[in-house]
Amino acid sequence: MISGETLRTTSPAPRAASAPSLVPAAAALAVPSASIDGTFRELTASLPESVRPVLSGLPHRLGLTSSTEGEFGDFVRLHPNRELPVYAAEDASSLGGGDELSPDRVASFQRAHHLAAFYWLVRDRLADGQVVANDTLAQAGELLRQRWVETLAAATEDPGVAHDLIEEVTLHWERGIRGEKEALRRGVTTPGMHGRVVVDKLRWISSASVALLIDRGQQDRAQLFRRAYDLFVLALQCIDDVNDQKEDEALYGSSVPAALGCSSGTLMRAAPKLAARAAAVAAGGGFGRFATWLGVFARALGTWRPEGNPIADELGAIALAGELDGEGDGEAA
Repeated sequence: MISGETLRTTSPAPRAASAPSLVPAAAALAVPSASIDGTFRELTASLPESVRPVLSGLPHRLGLTSSTEGEFGDFVRLHPNRELPVYAAEDASSLGGGDELSPDRVASFQRAHHLAAFYWLVRDRLADGQVVANDTLAQAGELLRQRWVETLAAATEDPGVAHDLIEEVTLHWERGIRGEKEALRRGVTTPGMHGRVVVDKLRWISSASVALLIDRGQQDRAQLFRRAYDLFVLALQCIDDVNDQKEDEALYGSSVPAALGCSSGTLMRAAPKLAARAAAVAAGGGFGRFATWLGVFARALGTWRPEGNPIADELGAIALAGELDGEGDGEAA
């Protein structure tokens, strides 16, 4: 099930390896001071008292954390997923893109990025039936949507940019939901269809970063950043789909590797290839910090040795990565 799990740090089965310790924490970045949990506390305090109880412990209520005291930061662990606009805001003056944005401007897009996560995780879990719907949660979800829309529009100098992106990612998510339900109904899918569903359902994650770039008049770089992030999401989803095999079989009677007709080792080995593609696309767009992070992440994933036939799975993974990434058939892995 594709439900925002790619926002977390994942490790493959067996769960002995851990990529984050091998990945730079981007300490050199001028990260805005507001954390995702700080943004959520500020948001909760600004909303009507009637919805605050349902927001208390929301990460646990959504099934994102095992502890009732868990916070969004316990779920969203990878640095780009927490702070993606920081990577998009990298100085592109060498490419004719002007000076770096001020920290305050970056922080405004950062807040919009966090608010998108709160709203879309609620909406996605409700759509997947992973949480029980009630009027209070529905009201809270609508308030979260309003704050996301308002914040993204306020961050851009042209609010039309924000509204166009909001409409676009919403349509993508709805298409992804339909595609996922059809795949679950049939029990089989193709790599291209699965990759499209993954990207469609999670396109909202990069919305604030893409808005930042379009607002600066860097449409071409915006598309490259989006594509790099889409590839990163596909890599993470490969790992989640392998880790979730038993749960998916219990809930839906099948798993993603089975639906794709490949081994779990093949799917796992596709992840570093997709992450390496993401690094190459990011580098091509002049996003050096993001490219460096993704490159180290890809190499870390490449050290994992999943069970299975190494030669057959590796050859299968080369083909599978290209099929999952339906937009980049001509790119090198």
